[in-house]
Amino acid sequence: MTHIAVLSLGKAPGTTVLAAAMTAEATHRAMPDPLLVELDPTGGDLAARWGMSVNQGTLAVTAAASAHGVAGAEHLNNAAQSAPFGGRVLLGPPGGDAASIAAAELGGRWGLVLSEWGSREGGGTVVCDAGRWSPRQPEANRVRSAGTVIALIGADLAGVDRARQDLPALARLIAPVPVTGLLVGGPFTETDVATELRRILIAGTVPWDQTTARAVLDGNWSKRASRSVLGRLANELLVNAEATSVPEGVS
Repeated sequence: MTHIAVLSLGKAPGTTVLAAAMTAEATHRAMPDPLLVELDPTGGDLAARWGMSVNQGTLAVTAAASAHGVAGAEHLNNAAQSAPFGGRVLLGPPGGDAASIAAAELGGRWGLVLSEWGSREGGGTVVCDAGRWSPRQPEANRVRSAGTVIALIGADLAGVDRARQDLPALARLIAPVPVTGLLVGGPFTETDVATELRRILIAGTVPWDQTTARAVLDGNWSKRASRSVLGRLANELLVNAEATSVPEGVS
């Protein structure tokens, strides 16, 4: 199973675009059963954009876990909907207390629940949009158990300062999985940030690719999108995640 969490430290934007692009590209590459999961405690964006119901989503999974003590593959399958670009999506509530509850209710058990997706025949590919992450959040352990953790970091003074404060707690939470950093905006270069944040691999910079970003948020993905700079980044991240994924039947 390939389980990826995409989060941001501080105010770095772009987790939804990157997570959606990775899921769309996973579908394009015919990876096993791609599933996009909205676990942003401030609210999901995609239900409104795609005209889909949030009643089938993370709230349904947490309700099943509360009622039955566990949420299995059947509950995930019932709660997931077909994404417009292919694959499936587990939508989060659009905001308010419901989004926080959906992310916090299972806490660190989200990893175990989502592993059920990979227990299906042929395995599975899960990409979580974890939104902004902080060790001070009650939902902070929602990214625990991911096999790949990608942190978006603002490439400016405020972004680096925030990352310096929060990275040690994130590293402890997900150990032994390393944090993969991607820069967003700002004047600092990858070398600048790597020098300041020695405990993290800076793997690159999220490109300013508004055309592909708009397309994937509208639910569209094509060969052209796959060949775009954002599409190539999504593919590279998926390849790296596959290389470190847990084979089916291995814990």
